[in-house]
This record gives sequence, C-alpha cells and structure tokens, in this order.
Amino acid sequence: MKGLKIQFSHHVQGKVQIRNKQQTEKKVKMLNFSSNEDFSVDIEINNLNDGNWTAFLEWENDNQFFLLKRHFKIVDKECIE
Repeated sequence: MKGLKIQFSHHVQGKVQIRNKQQTEKKVKMLNFSSNEDFSVDIEINNLNDGNWTAFLEWENDNQFFLLKRHFKIVDKECIE
C-alpha cells in the first residue's frame, strides 16, 4: 500500500495531522481531507521517513465533532498498518 486508507460509512471532510511517534522528526504534517465516492480517505505518505507514525483525523458530522487516531508504520516508502 502506498498510502494510508481509511474507510467511512458516509461522506466526511476535515483535517488530518500526521506525527512521528519517536519524535526523532519534529515535523508535523497538516492536511485537509475529503472522502472519495466510496467514502474512503486516502492519506499520502510521500515525504515521510521510515518509522512509526500517528495520524489524527478530525471532522464534524451532524453538529458533533469526531477524532480518529490511526497508528501506522512506513518501511521502504510503503505503509503498514
């Protein structure tokens, strides 16, 4: 898998923050996202180094705020969940 894919049951749009879990990299990547026609969100992992990462997705639905935390690992530019 080239990127991180997250499946939803309805259309969502919001923000995602990607952080390195080891804190060896102080870089935090911030992106906006919007689900595809099949309600999935594909998060690009380009320009992220190998290691353990956490993605924090925030969105609003029916006047409620949601937060999803997903841990993933990058090895040789491939995403492993």
